[in-house]
Amino acid sequence: MLLGELPPAVLDAVRELGGKTAPVGCIVDLRHLGGAMSRPPQTPNAVPFREAQYILRVLSGLDGVEEEDVRAAHQRVYDAVARWTIGRSLNFVHGRRTDDELVEQV
Repeated sequence: MLLGELPPAVLDAVRELGGKTAPVGCIVDLRHLGGAMSRPPQTPNAVPFREAQYILRVLSGLDGVEEEDVRAAHQRVYDAVARWTIGRSLNFVHGRRTDDELVEQV
């Protein structure tokens, strides 16, 4: 998820839904963006959501866990931060996706 801001509610949701009590093990990657990536290029290109300030990724292994359970756990995190989400980056979409899901990413 690409986030426009990072209020405490986002951190609380990530800690609660992706922490020790998560139904599946999660690796949460939260990175600050900005800098050169946020500036418009001299030559227009197809990079969307330059206004994003953070990227939030959630990854889980599938060893001994059903894929549906992993998807559900990740969706709970995404739903919790939806208010601050401005889009997604296709460079960081992992796992199987339908064509419709990929179109929704940009």
